Amino acid sequence: RIKDAIEENGPECIKVKFQNEDYIMYGERININNWYIISSISPDEMSENKNSALLGSNLFIGILLIVYLLTIILIIFIQEKNKKNIERLAYVDEITGGDSFTKFKMNVEKLVMGSNDDYAMVDIDVDRFKFINDIFG
Repeated sequence: RIKDAIEENGPECIKVKFQNEDYIMYGERININNWYIISSISPDEMSENKNSALLGSNLFIGILLIVYLLTIILIIFIQEKNKKNIERLAYVDEITGGDSFTKFKMNVEKLVMGSNDDYAMVDIDVDRFKFINDIFG
């Protein structure tokens, strides 16, 4: 019966009864000596395999989701760390460890803009200060 179905329609899957048990049979013709490949499986085995396949695929998807979320968390952590390093490089003087001139200007601007008080800034230029700075730091 499966041979006739294959001859008419090509690869075929049919349900057959053998010794009072139902089986699902799949058949396909191969181009060697007019041979056929026929496989059969009981519906009980098929549902057991289906359940284990679903469990495996759900487990795989769950693992992928966890890896994806951990990757996103790692990326956010690295970005925050890099942001702090960039801010440190921009606003901390490497030699003294104090605020850089850029940070000083930002602090002065905040102070002046955030208050209605009057402020004055004195800029003192000391001759040969580089010599003193090189000696005493």
